[in-house]
Amino acid sequence: MPISLSNLGKLFDYLDVKLEEGCDHTPKITTDFLASINLSSEKILPWLQDQGGYCDCEILANVEEGWESEITKNT
Repeated sequence: MPISLSNLGKLFDYLDVKLEEGCDHTPKITTDFLASINLSSEKILPWLQDQGGYCDCEILANVEEGWESEITKNT
């Protein structure tokens, strides 16, 4: 897993706020967030895609659903 559970939770929180403006069906918001905390989008985006997140709204919907309980009990 190329991102910590803590940072993954922060990503979901960030997307939750930013996606109120809508999704352009790219991972742009996620990429911007990862860059802001100095994490490699080249390593993390493929992992997110494997989890069903190809764009920002899918990352929030699909990936968060699969990891929310892990994040809650481990952070």
